[in-house]
Amino acid sequence: MLRNYLIVAKRNLLKHRFYAFVNILGLAVGIISTLFIIFYLQFEFSFDKFHKDADNIYRVSIITSQEGKVSNDSPVYVPPVGPDLKQEFPEVEQYTRFSTPRTIYYDRDNKYSKITGNIYADSTFFEMFSFKLISGDASAVLREPYSVVLTKSAAKIIYGDENPLGQLVKTGNNELFKVTGIAEDPPENSQIQFSALLSFESLYKNPRNYMDWNGGNQYYTYIKLSGNSSAHELNSKLPAFMWEHINKKLAKYRIDYKAYLQPLGEIHLKYNERTEAGLTSIYIFSGIAFLIILIACINFINLSIARSTKRIKEIGVRKILGAGRKSLFLQFISEYILISLGVFFVVIAGIELLFTYYKSIAGYSFDNLSLYSPENIAVIVGLIFLVGIIAGGYPALYLTSLRPVESMKGEIKYTQRKFSVKNVLLVSQFAISIALIICTIFISRQLNFVSHKDLGFNKDNLLVLPLLNNESKENAEKLKNSLVSISGVQNVTASSDIPYNNFTSNGYLPEGFTSPVMIHVVDADQDFLKTYGIEMVKGRSFIPGMSSDSTAYLINEALAEQLGWKDPVGKIIERNGKHTVIGVVRNFNYSSLRDKIEPLLITEQPYRNLFSFVSVKINPADIGGTLAKVKYSWENVNRTSVFEYSFLSDQIAQLYKPENNFRSIFFTFASIAIILALFGLFSLASLSTEQKTKEIGIRKVLGDTSAGITIRLLKEYFAFIVIANIIAWPAAYFFVHKWLENFVYRIEINWMLFVATGAVTLLFAMLTVVWQAVRAASADPVKSIRYE
Repeated sequence: MLRNYLIVAKRNLLKHRFYAFVNILGLAVGIISTLFIIFYLQFEFSFDKFHKDADNIYRVSIITSQEGKVSNDSPVYVPPVGPDLKQEFPEVEQYTRFSTPRTIYYDRDNKYSKITGNIYADSTFFEMFSFKLISGDASAVLREPYSVVLTKSAAKIIYGDENPLGQLVKTGNNELFKVTGIAEDPPENSQIQFSALLSFESLYKNPRNYMDWNGGNQYYTYIKLSGNSSAHELNSKLPAFMWEHINKKLAKYRIDYKAYLQPLGEIHLKYNERTEAGLTSIYIFSGIAFLIILIACINFINLSIARSTKRIKEIGVRKILGAGRKSLFLQFISEYILISLGVFFVVIAGIELLFTYYKSIAGYSFDNLSLYSPENIAVIVGLIFLVGIIAGGYPALYLTSLRPVESMKGEIKYTQRKFSVKNVLLVSQFAISIALIICTIFISRQLNFVSHKDLGFNKDNLLVLPLLNNESKENAEKLKNSLVSISGVQNVTASSDIPYNNFTSNGYLPEGFTSPVMIHVVDADQDFLKTYGIEMVKGRSFIPGMSSDSTAYLINEALAEQLGWKDPVGKIIERNGKHTVIGVVRNFNYSSLRDKIEPLLITEQPYRNLFSFVSVKINPADIGGTLAKVKYSWENVNRTSVFEYSFLSDQIAQLYKPENNFRSIFFTFASIAIILALFGLFSLASLSTEQKTKEIGIRKVLGDTSAGITIRLLKEYFAFIVIANIIAWPAAYFFVHKWLENFVYRIEINWMLFVATGAVTLLFAMLTVVWQAVRAASADPVKSIRYE
């Protein structure tokens, strides 16, 4: 019996192969897309879950308040926090610290290797975290000063195929480190990333490093609690801890530091610097996954319902010949089992073909997760057969319940009602598509706005040369003098930082204030404003050769506004002496456009009188030739320092890589959803028109024109699409508004784009229906009346 069902099912599918193809391909594309998004979400939620004691590990973060107002919340703080916590609280079983990452050139036999992501880490690093150590003793590799653990990739860059264990390697600052271990590269789903680990004890050997409670905010602290300890209880004890160590001293300045614990497993999605944007992306992608599979299911179910109406008389004949309801139901279900098997094989083939492309747009390799995990296979099989049973079961249950007389009349009521299941699904499908189109437009417009917004300085054709060792820093002025003589070079400046991803901040005491104020600062020479094209709005800039300017400050408009200074020139700001404000510069974005422009001052006094960057404004007419001359000048001035450069515009663009990855993923899957919706409309319109072939023939015989018939068919869909727009617009507005909140500087939500999107969607839908309607209305009425 089952074999007979499957044979008949196969014949029906082959007879109507176009609709079978649409059903299989549409559902397969929907499931593939949904699975890829689910996989992305699994990856996002897997961060730091691989550590053995992840549930007991916490990061210490510090909320900074000034005069009762919160000014900062950051896990980067001073070194003594971890040791003092362990000493004073028995519930703290272990601590480990590591520095913010930095770039180091390693010198091996006068061959320099650039390694990014170097961090100074405590000897307990490998005991607390489950990063894999290939060679070396986890408890000893970072115990001694001037020891270093390299990752496999860093060891390959520096040593090639040679075994580096026990060898000495020199850093750009002429410090010798001994290689004591080799580690696997940290997995992608870790928010702790590194290329090399240098022993934290090495920092104490340099007297210039701030390693007590009074400064040196460059370090992360993690603690592990004993098994029965409560993070909540420890949090309640931290205010007293911070009071004794730091807040008591700062109380007169009304500055307060509040420590609290962040669970390791929640850092990526809850305490990351881009947490809000990341969570918004997760919500949106979850929504898209649901919408894509919903559209695929709607197509599948709508076509199934529509196709089932063609078989009413077949059911009537079968019932007259003695077929029972059970056998008819099994006949329908067997067809959907075959379709489901076809979908399964297409899904597997599609995943294999598209996964590489998907990884490229997502920006992850997903190496440590399995796409074919038991959970994901269960999702594939479950979605396919669930949709198949629903799509096949709904029409099968209804059609097999009809009496033979009703079936022989060839009429079916559930597709003819104005608010039928088919029509409701069609409206839902179009509402989803319209909302996705609107969201795609606004996301693209915002990212284009970010790319072209005036930052308050000229970022184009700015060559940035990092000064990464003592030699290059000490030769900065000599390098400047060499570079300005190059014909393709327009301006050159040296600075402590570049306007790219925020400047450091310190405490200053402005005139008229009784407590220090945290202000961002950049140290630069007299050519900084000219090279970057930053405007003065009051006063003057630094004058070369004027000795009094060496202690003077420039401030930006935001700082003048915050301090309430209408005439800032001549005001005094104290920090290690008194400094006179000689000018005010126009606000410029020295961080990403996610952040507002904050108060800033510019000095001529870099730390240790050494700058960290040289910026070169070059003529775009001959970039290649100018670069070659710049490199030649560098190598003449810095005999042992490696020449490295980047363009500031590229670095700024890199700031928005997460948003661009988001746009790529969103655009890809939104396009899939929209195409599925249009494909479904085309198929449904084709089937609907086919079902009305006889009606169209009769109307033509009675004198109706092709235009009249086409308009009558259009009315059926016009109202649905208008209703879909009414539903889609508020939903799209909500998501667009939520996403734009991640940017301080953003586009306005223009309602005309909603109207335009609705009009274009309506046009495409109408063209689809018109094409089918005109073809049917132009057919020979005699053949139409004889149809079936």
